[in-house]
Amino acid sequence: MIPPLVHIGLHRTGTTWLQQGLFTEAAGVFHPVLSMERTIDLLVRPHDLAWDPAPARKAIEEGLAAATRAGRLPVLSCEELSGNPHAGAWNARILADRLHAVLPEARVLIVVRRQEELVLSNHRQYLARGGVGSLKRYLHPDPRWFRVPRFRFETFEFDRLVACHRERFGADRVQVRCHEAIGDPVEFAREIVRLAGGDPADLEVAALPRDRVNAAPSALLSAILRRTNRLCRRDDVNPHAPWHLWRLHRGLQALDRVVLRRLSSGLDRRERRFVAEACRGRYAESNARLASMTGLDLAGSGYELPASSRVGTEIGAGPRR
Repeated sequence: MIPPLVHIGLHRTGTTWLQQGLFTEAAGVFHPVLSMERTIDLLVRPHDLAWDPAPARKAIEEGLAAATRAGRLPVLSCEELSGNPHAGAWNARILADRLHAVLPEARVLIVVRRQEELVLSNHRQYLARGGVGSLKRYLHPDPRWFRVPRFRFETFEFDRLVACHRERFGADRVQVRCHEAIGDPVEFAREIVRLAGGDPADLEVAALPRDRVNAAPSALLSAILRRTNRLCRRDDVNPHAPWHLWRLHRGLQALDRVVLRRLSSGLDRRERRFVAEACRGRYAESNARLASMTGLDLAGSGYELPASSRVGTEIGAGPRR
């Protein structure tokens, strides 16, 4: 039997696009082993001292059998399996252990993204979920706080996550791809099919989403949400709001698509400069280790690397065609 593909995220790296497009029956290749909700209930939500792998194994075995009957490749996709960035992905190692306990033969797919983009996108998604912290407070919480996990820059040192899973599954079973490659969505999808052991010719290209899916709110909508969420958006990142007015949130999303996004350019530039400064020099060494581990051309995709690594990459890359 072909080993299942387990896609663990990261958050804000095209996960919804994959889940609503490539990893559906309509795309002609994959069969989801578990739903997102079931994956969270069985693998993510249980307390570490209470977790029992048996229910997860049973549910996964049923999903694998269904994939075999359908003649499709089994896939399990849930970005929470890499840890939640709003909580600093504090349980990433625990989740890797749980995943290996129930699917030791899995092939693991990790999608990464330039950290400057990823940090900003995660803050805006945090606000879309109900958060109330400004960009500065989200990125720089009081270092004395430890009782409730919060954002940590270390979450996006990708080489650590990759190494963690390679220690459990083996280097040949953990594959990393760059979110930037989604610029060619069809080839990106075909590459993942190949990684899973399938035939790209089986892919129903028409089933792939043509537009962005689950796009983060614009800079202007984010600023509005940070204020309205205090009263109107109760969620796990903001459990104390007195009301949960989801219709208001839906209305603001519609307004964002029509008006607010077009008016956000100035605020967007300021936020991007702030994040770029906060990330400057922070990820270069980690990215160099990731490039060495995976062979990915991170320099070509705009990832920050140490100066010596960039020079070496440019010299060895040959002429661009």
